[in-house]
Amino acid sequence: MPNIMRQWRPIVRRRTCVAPQCYCHGARREEAQTLTERDDAGAEWAYVFEEEEGILHVCRRAKHPQSDEYFWDDVGRIALDSASETNWTHIECGENYERCSHYASFHFPESRGTVMERLGTAKFLGRAPMERHDAIAYVLNGIRYKTTGCGFRGGYRGHAKIPTG
Repeated sequence: MPNIMRQWRPIVRRRTCVAPQCYCHGARREEAQTLTERDDAGAEWAYVFEEEEGILHVCRRAKHPQSDEYFWDDVGRIALDSASETNWTHIECGENYERCSHYASFHFPESRGTVMERLGTAKFLGRAPMERHDAIAYVLNGIRYKTTGCGFRGGYRGHAKIPTG
C-alpha cells in the first residue's frame, strides 16, 4: 500500500510532465466523473471534502463480511482548520494495526536486521497464522538451507547448488 502522504515532485522532460496528474489539469483534460460507493473505480482510498464543516474524510475501500459488497469505510476525519498534526499511520493502518499491510519492520524498528523483519505486521503481532512462504530456512537430512526468495536471487539461476545425495 502506498504511503498516502508521500510527497512527489513532477519530473519534467522537455516541458512534459510525466508524474501523475489529476483529470482536469495538465495534458489529461478529462471530464469529471461522479462515483458512488457502489461503483468500482479501482481506487483503494478516497478523500472526500465536506466544505461547509471544513472536514476531510479519508475513506478506504472495504468489503462487507456478510454480503461481500464493497463500500467506502470512513477511517479518518481531519479538521482542516486544526493546528494539530495528523497521524496518517493510524488512518492508514488502524489504531491497533488492524488494517496494516506493511512489513513488521515498518512499524517495529527493533525487528530490522532480524529474521522477523520481512513478516507482515499481522503475523508479527500473532494475529495471522504463519504460512509456508514465511519460512526463513528448511532443514533437510540434517542440513539447514536458508530461503532467499526466488531462485534467481539465491544464486540458483545457472546450475543447481542443492546437494542431491
